Amino acid sequence: MNIITQCLLYIYTLLLINFIKSSYEKEFTIRSNDSSFYDLSVFIRNNLEEDLVLYFVNDYYDLSVVKEFKWDINIMHDIYFIGNKNGTIFDYKKGQKGNFTLIYSRGKGETVKFENIIFQNYYKSDVNAININASTDMFHFEMNNCTVRNIEAKFLLVDLICNKQMQIDPQVIIRNSNFYNNEKRVTYVNHQHDIDSEELYKCATIKYENCNFIHNKGLIYSHYSQFFFDNCYISDIVKDSEDSIGSFYYDYSNRDVLSIKNSIFENINSDLPIIASDSITLEINNTTFKNCYSKYGYLLNIGSIFKGHHFYISNSIIENSGTFLHGNYVNCEIKNCIFKNITVENSIPALSDAKYSDIKISDTVFENLNINNGLFEEESRYILNNIILNNVKSNSKAFIHVIYQNIEFNNIEINNFECTGEGGYSSLILYDSGEAYSKMSIKNLKTQNGISNGPLIKIIGNNNEILLEDSYINNIISYGSIISNESENSKVTISNVNFSDNSNNSKLDCGGIYFSNDLNISIKNSKFINNNSKSNGGAICFDEISNLELNLLSNEFYKNRAVNGGALYIRSGKIINMNENKTITIENNTFSDNSADNFGGALYSEFHKMYLAKAINNTFSYNKAGILGGGVFSPNSISENLFNIEDCTFLNNTVNSYINNYTSKPSYILMKPEFPDNLIQIITGTYLNLNFTLYDEFDNLIEDITKYYSSMTLKVVLEEQKDDNNSNNENGLNHLNYQLIGNVGSFIRGRCELNNLRIYANPNKYNIKFKIENYNDDIEIRIMDLKVLVSSCNSNQIKMYNKNKILYCENPKCDETCPINTSAYCQSYYNDTFNDIKKNKCVCNEGWKGDFCSEKIFFDLSKIRNFVVAIHIPILFIVAAYILFITYNKNQSIIENQGFYKILILSLGLFLFFLSNCFVAYSNYTGCAIYFSLKNIGISLLLIIEYIYIIIASNLGVLNEEDVKFKFVNKEYTSNIDIFTSFSSQNIKGIASEPKIHETLNENQTTQELDKKINSSSNKRLSKKWTITSNVDNYNDLNNTEKSYIINDNINGSNIDNVNKQKQWNNNHGEHNKHKIYKHIKRSVKQVHIILVEVYSLYPVYFCSLILLAVIYYFSNSNSYDNIIQTEMDGKWIYKCKMEDTNIIYTVVHFLMLLAILINGRKTSNLECVFKCTKYITYSIYVGIALGPSVSIVNYVGFGNQRYLIITFESILNSICYLIMFIFFSWDKIYYILINEGNNPNKYFIYNEYEKCTIHNSVTCGCKLEPKKQDNSVIILKYINFYKFCSTLFEFKGGQFRHINKNYKLSAISLNEEFF
Repeated sequence: MNIITQCLLYIYTLLLINFIKSSYEKEFTIRSNDSSFYDLSVFIRNNLEEDLVLYFVNDYYDLSVVKEFKWDINIMHDIYFIGNKNGTIFDYKKGQKGNFTLIYSRGKGETVKFENIIFQNYYKSDVNAININASTDMFHFEMNNCTVRNIEAKFLLVDLICNKQMQIDPQVIIRNSNFYNNEKRVTYVNHQHDIDSEELYKCATIKYENCNFIHNKGLIYSHYSQFFFDNCYISDIVKDSEDSIGSFYYDYSNRDVLSIKNSIFENINSDLPIIASDSITLEINNTTFKNCYSKYGYLLNIGSIFKGHHFYISNSIIENSGTFLHGNYVNCEIKNCIFKNITVENSIPALSDAKYSDIKISDTVFENLNINNGLFEEESRYILNNIILNNVKSNSKAFIHVIYQNIEFNNIEINNFECTGEGGYSSLILYDSGEAYSKMSIKNLKTQNGISNGPLIKIIGNNNEILLEDSYINNIISYGSIISNESENSKVTISNVNFSDNSNNSKLDCGGIYFSNDLNISIKNSKFINNNSKSNGGAICFDEISNLELNLLSNEFYKNRAVNGGALYIRSGKIINMNENKTITIENNTFSDNSADNFGGALYSEFHKMYLAKAINNTFSYNKAGILGGGVFSPNSISENLFNIEDCTFLNNTVNSYINNYTSKPSYILMKPEFPDNLIQIITGTYLNLNFTLYDEFDNLIEDITKYYSSMTLKVVLEEQKDDNNSNNENGLNHLNYQLIGNVGSFIRGRCELNNLRIYANPNKYNIKFKIENYNDDIEIRIMDLKVLVSSCNSNQIKMYNKNKILYCENPKCDETCPINTSAYCQSYYNDTFNDIKKNKCVCNEGWKGDFCSEKIFFDLSKIRNFVVAIHIPILFIVAAYILFITYNKNQSIIENQGFYKILILSLGLFLFFLSNCFVAYSNYTGCAIYFSLKNIGISLLLIIEYIYIIIASNLGVLNEEDVKFKFVNKEYTSNIDIFTSFSSQNIKGIASEPKIHETLNENQTTQELDKKINSSSNKRLSKKWTITSNVDNYNDLNNTEKSYIINDNINGSNIDNVNKQKQWNNNHGEHNKHKIYKHIKRSVKQVHIILVEVYSLYPVYFCSLILLAVIYYFSNSNSYDNIIQTEMDGKWIYKCKMEDTNIIYTVVHFLMLLAILINGRKTSNLECVFKCTKYITYSIYVGIALGPSVSIVNYVGFGNQRYLIITFESILNSICYLIMFIFFSWDKIYYILINEGNNPNKYFIYNEYEKCTIHNSVTCGCKLEPKKQDNSVIILKYINFYKFCSTLFEFKGGQFRHINKNYKLSAISLNEEFF
């Protein structure tokens, strides 16, 4: 409600004012033929007692017919000149009549207004069309919807006297008006004053709104005034006839203000700058300059900006125009503008030619610029923020050139630029700090896709500071370093910079980024990726450094490339300050996949203070160099020129695919071989092999894959040792007593091999010295000068002399039919001077015979063969007789219980071994194959059987009668009941006849399942009162029967007593102890079974491999000549079999088997309830280890091809070895059978039962015990049956062959547990 009331009140007030005003003004209509028109000034003076409104209703008024040349009007009240709505023409018709002179004498703010008036064709004269005279600023002049055209004189002159502003409203307002084809200034201000003041311009304010200025010769002259142009269009302005300095605007005072906004300057090509001023406050906003040029080359000429004045342009577009600003000491700010499509062909900078100025540019775009000079004048201070440069091209020394001033670049984006000035001297940014300290700061620079004929950024001067942060420099191609800092003293900070895909195409300018002289630099958290330099330093180059403080921290150098130093190149200058040591820190940098054409794939260092660097946690990986130093290269003096590389990581840095992490130039040379006392004794003319190796300062061999140092030669020089009495002067001439051939060599892959060095010299003492030629750098030859003692020729050589009387030796020459160097040598006939091929004799070498020495002399093995056969035939008869003996007595318990087939196989193995020795002196592959096959089969059978004996005994033997296995079979608990015969008799059928028991023995059941089923059936069996009886009365009867206990249905008291006794034992000891005993027994049985299965499974593999190997060698042995070798003893030839090398594998296997038998045999030494033969086997193993396979191994390693020694040594010692083992194993069987004790188990089985200790009432206390005087045959036989039960894997009975697996045995143990 309040708002509505206020609006109504405001409308009422306006209506009241208009009413009051209309009440005090006069209105007249002036027609073109009225007398009032012809004498207008008189008419106005007569009616000016109050405000006056004059309506010019006709379309056309001819001012040439008026009476007065000048209409002087003293403005006492407001006057309005109003034409019709279509515009009333005031046509002067090239005359001077009718000009207005408006005199504001009262100073009360009177107004003169022209509206809808067209002024045209005013004659060219010194009299202005409209003159305003005022003594104060309290006046108003307005024009609205007017047109001024074809005026040949100044149109509006404002002539006032004002010392102080009295009002804030503009004095002159021109709206919605057009100015066409006028010859002189449209507005001319002459401000007179008595007092000088900074604010004089405020007295004269002229404002143009919505006006058009087209094809005029000059517009504005300002004198201590301020002009405002709003939404104006200015086009085709040229120089007027006056002696002016600006086509659109100019002034000569230094207190003027010009404001232009929302306007357009277009299609201007003037002789003068558009705006010219000695000093002005200029503001341009939202204005477009398009196709604007001046012959001066610039649009704005600002002489200087006094204190408090400035030039501000914002939100404007400058397009297809010349240089924008010229002047000195300008305080300029350009904001949010666009400069585009600008071509400047002269030498003036494109944007500003203002010197000694402060220019700040922000949020501005420069696009499609093609200029011959830079963007700015160099001697001003600049701050650039948020600038974009797109598609700019400069043919100048620098696009942005700054000297002696500070400059800031913030958020600068530069795309697609070209700097095409003079080669090597054209840059995007050229910064010259001069002699005094100054600073350039670049933050958030993003530049890419540029071409420069010199460095992108070039920095020179005596003392400066450079800051480059958070920037991205990409895909710049320059003829020179991308960034070059040649300052004498510079502090540089580079942080978080991405420098990638840039190329330095100059072979003379170093690095992608270049630094020199006295430098304090920090580079951190930056990436240098895929940069290329045709000179040194693919990413960064430090060259001609006089002093360096460096912090290189947490940077990445990846895939950079250069001639030297793929990533970094550091080199001292000619003058370096050695007295000042500054900090150098190189930490946490990665150098990866960089490459150098020559040296230093990642780093090339020749800075003399690099040793001061703290280099930690730097990684050099997969860098490459063309010549040396895949990772790091320092040419020399690495103790000075390189940091400590031990704290850095090197990985796969290469030179031509060869690992070369770090290196230097060649540093020193070593020679091999080394000669004792540096003395060489040779015969004249003989070859002397000297090998030299080239090393760097890291003591690495100089591989030199690319043969870079191949032109470097090493020369051997000979000097004769002379004394005072020895001289070679003859007739005043000097004659050398020596001649060298092959004494010059080059280094290939770091090695120089003088293999053809020959010294021809007369017998004497000489010195050998070494020289390096064709290499300019220093190399240390770490070789003592050698002394050479040259001797005369060998006895079989012929002494010859050349024309210089130097002795040389020749080998005798024989007829070409003499096979020299193969099977013969040539023996000389003469010792001196003559080498007669006809008289020299061809002599056969050892091992050859015949007229042409073509027949081989073979070693005669017949004697040793006959000797070995003679020894082994009796042994074979003995072994064969033993086989017949045990076969005949196989029913003797000593043979049957120990295993007839085991004894037979062992004996057969021994027979095969002794038989193999009859072929030991083989001379062809058949004999070789028979020998090695029989030998290895025989030995393996022997060792396999003995291993079985030992392994069963070690697992089933007991320490004493308290052993759980012993308790299991002890008659005290089992009372003549033996379940372990079930697998060797038909009783297993009786046990398994019950359905559930039969089910228990199913092979597919686990032991636990079988135990459960047996437990569930045990009570049923006991309820049937099954009994188990013994048919054994004594041990003889047991041996003559099946040695088994038969289960039948007869019940007798003794069996029931046995069952009761067992039950009583169970009650006394508890179920826990019972199960513990049986668990231990099951483990032993299971272990024996598994070992036997493994043995029986692996041996066929062993056997087949041996046979297969013999067959393979047979078919690959087609060329028997290849298997004939020459012995070392007397040069005779002998056959060498391929199986000899393979046989060593089987020999090692035999040796390991002997060790296994010994280890397990030693466990049986204190056991009882074992066969006595296991003790004998263990004793014999010591002999086997000493004289068996170990002898064969020694022969193979030590005697080589000496077959005679091998046969003699090995066959005799092996035969003794295995004969002793045979005797240890067989003697007890022969002896006890012969004395009729073969059926007495007490003789061949160890078991002793002792009386308990009277002190401790125990048999395990360790005291000496007395044996019981009783027959233990029953217990021994039961334990032997337990042995058979555990060792049986197969059973053949009743025409059936069946496999006994471990489940059967474990089930039987469980069954026995239930019974007892």
